[in-house]
Amino acid sequence: PTNTCRTTDNGSEFNAVMTATERSNEEFLREIDELLQDDISEEPDHGGGKDQEVVGAEAPETGVAALRAALAAHKDIDVIQELCEGGRVPEEVRIDLWKECLTVSRRPDALGGWSGPLDWENQETIHSQCTEQAGRLGLERAAQDQAVSDMELVITFYCKSRNVRYSPDCGWPELLLPMVALGFSKADLFNCFYAILVKYIPRDCRPDGRPFHLFRLLLLYHDPELCSFLDTRKLPPDTYFLPWLRSLFASTCKLEVTRVMWDHYLLERDPFLVFFLALVLVVNSKELLMDGDAVTPEELGSTLSSIPFKLDPEDIEDFFTLAQYYSSRTPQSFRKDYHNWLFGSGRTVASVASNVSYALCLPISLHEIPEINHPHSEGAESGGVRYFIVDCRPVDHFSCGHLPNSYHLDANLLLHSHSDFAVAAERLYSRMKRASLTEGEHLCFLGSGREQEDQYVNMVVAKFLQKSVPYVSLARGGYLELCSMLGSRIGQVLEDYDAEKCREFYSEGGRARSETSDSDSDASSLSRQKLQAKGARLYSQLASGLREKSQRIKTKMSGFWSSQPRPAERHVSQTDRPSKRYRNVHADVFVIADEDEENETPSASSSEDEGQGMVNVSLFTTNPEITHSFPCTELKDGVEAFPSHLLLTPDSMVVLRELSDRAGWARIKHREKLLDILKITAKKKHPDIITFKYGTGSGETAVITHQLAFRIPNTHKATTAIKGQISKLHQ
Repeated sequence: PTNTCRTTDNGSEFNAVMTATERSNEEFLREIDELLQDDISEEPDHGGGKDQEVVGAEAPETGVAALRAALAAHKDIDVIQELCEGGRVPEEVRIDLWKECLTVSRRPDALGGWSGPLDWENQETIHSQCTEQAGRLGLERAAQDQAVSDMELVITFYCKSRNVRYSPDCGWPELLLPMVALGFSKADLFNCFYAILVKYIPRDCRPDGRPFHLFRLLLLYHDPELCSFLDTRKLPPDTYFLPWLRSLFASTCKLEVTRVMWDHYLLERDPFLVFFLALVLVVNSKELLMDGDAVTPEELGSTLSSIPFKLDPEDIEDFFTLAQYYSSRTPQSFRKDYHNWLFGSGRTVASVASNVSYALCLPISLHEIPEINHPHSEGAESGGVRYFIVDCRPVDHFSCGHLPNSYHLDANLLLHSHSDFAVAAERLYSRMKRASLTEGEHLCFLGSGREQEDQYVNMVVAKFLQKSVPYVSLARGGYLELCSMLGSRIGQVLEDYDAEKCREFYSEGGRARSETSDSDSDASSLSRQKLQAKGARLYSQLASGLREKSQRIKTKMSGFWSSQPRPAERHVSQTDRPSKRYRNVHADVFVIADEDEENETPSASSSEDEGQGMVNVSLFTTNPEITHSFPCTELKDGVEAFPSHLLLTPDSMVVLRELSDRAGWARIKHREKLLDILKITAKKKHPDIITFKYGTGSGETAVITHQLAFRIPNTHKATTAIKGQISKLHQ
């Protein structure tokens, strides 16, 4: 076919001929489409590749020969990648390399049997845009006409075979240009074009499309300050990212740069890499955008869109290395949850991705959190990302089970006590810095998993984003999803797990205790409309970025979480014997007591701090002086009477007794010196009931003056911590 075959009858002639005399051509098109789709639509390998590929000195002849032989033998891409490493891909093998990377080397000639005219909808637009792009090649007239003919033929054949309407802003002529410039045959040109569209150009690549909402979440995760700035300037990602994405940077880079970039890109086989390449460009343009002369959205968009044109071939290696770095610092959920949504061959859209345009921050799968996995697979799902878990559920919910090393930050504090929330948030920052070597710098907020309660969690997340805190994510599904995922392992993974209370709080249809808390009783005076308006204002402030420049808060920590072995401590056993206190001797203070012996001990009350005021449990337990916190129930005359919290400081034990009419608040009831403990006993029939006996003297002269008894779900951990604290005091 040539340009003289073009008509303007919108395909009526073509349809008539196909119906009457060329039915075999129609069957041929379907057959070719099935063959191509079968091979191309496989999900690419996301295992990553080499960070440094093909930019540098020209490969020696022996390397070219080896590479040519590997391509001819259709070796694995990993083998070809090794042969390319350290040198530029030679021009003479680039066509074969691209064909092999796109898995079309052995595809049939889809155009060979096609004899239809070039008369599709918008054919004039197709021709004019192909002519415009071919003009970038600087060819002689005859060669340029042939290039236009090849591009127009491929696009028209694709539209007819797929029965799609050509859109002027699709970017297909730009996508074809690098291959036309290399001299691809018509058959290879179509096959490679088809493969790139299927494997590397995401669905919905249009203004305000899905990929651009996802890119905004990626930018928000890595640089919330810049994201807020662009939101303020009303510069959505599609204004600059759309031409990059739909042509894989071919429309905005010099031709020689595009060739080298595609060498890297096709060898990596990662369709999401374009998101991280764009992220590198935007983040590294931050100062130019925020401190430059451009002030209008049009000027900012023009400045940002033109940045790829400044790249040179020598820059590409560093460009891709930075993109790989950002990729390694991004949750794997970004790829796994959205691959089928953007690149899959099916028409269904995953439910987890359906609300990405409304997401407050980047949602992650709970499978990524290392503590949830088995010890031997720890961190396998999270790659280079380690998380600092912030549990935002009410304190009584947190006390009945939580992830190890998680930090408790009651979301209700933000709603009803801004000063307390500010103190708790500051302590969170301090703990993050102290724990940077053993935990992580990526904040993952965990809610209950119920929408009504998690609206407060969203407000907490919004507060942190407004402060430009990077690496903020939200665990998808919350605690309910966590319990469902853990199944029978829940008691092994969660700390302080209380199955009975969890069923009470999280049974289907049950109400969370937080709904009857003092905070909520205070909030009951506010109408539902006022609460919703308050949340809406927070979200609006986040989205619009009212400030032009927010304070740059950068969380700088070194290292990732590392597994730190804990000293082996044995639990109390039935072979233990009553012994003297720690003071002046080295015998074990923990014993198994007989029921009669337990009853012989005076039950006088300890030194109760009746004069102490009420405290917020969440805020009080984050005090730096508190080294350990254990939910428990204080016993009175052998009966479980008072839900409490047992706290340890370096030299004391503090007991908070929860207030029945103010959930989340408590009164300090006991404060005892650890060195005043004479003996700690556990009942034989109920090893989770621990009794602390206090008194004066030592050895045979010891006199027990009073005792405190508690039922502690995590008995071993509590007694181990107390024993360790007492040992330190004697050192």
